[in-house]
Amino acid sequence: MPCCVRWSGVAEDGTVAVAGDATTDPTTHAANLKRVRGAIGQVVLAFCDDRLTLDQPEFHMSDLDGYVREHARCVVAPESPARILRDLAARGAVVYSLVSRRASAYRLIAVRPELALAPKKSTDTP
Repeated sequence: MPCCVRWSGVAEDGTVAVAGDATTDPTTHAANLKRVRGAIGQVVLAFCDDRLTLDQPEFHMSDLDGYVREHARCVVAPESPARILRDLAARGAVVYSLVSRRASAYRLIAVRPELALAPKKSTDTP
């Protein structure tokens, strides 16, 4: 059973139908991430670059979410800005540290937009 459930319901015959989160399928997850990164990736990078330029490297995830919703030219799903931030970090395009998990606070260290389309860095060690 998937870790996240999008919906569930009871069929006429009494069986329970459950639809899992699309992220449980790696192929679907990769395709969705690429689509969302294409839609809001540049906005997330702009947010990060703006924060560093203004010497305001600390931010809350709600700050990023609000910025993306204000500047994106599409409807933004919940958690998408955070998901894209993590993806960009995995590619080395954004470097940040966690200040407070409880407060969802982060500190930007560097932005390297030229790496936004680079393959993800491998975290596996042989």
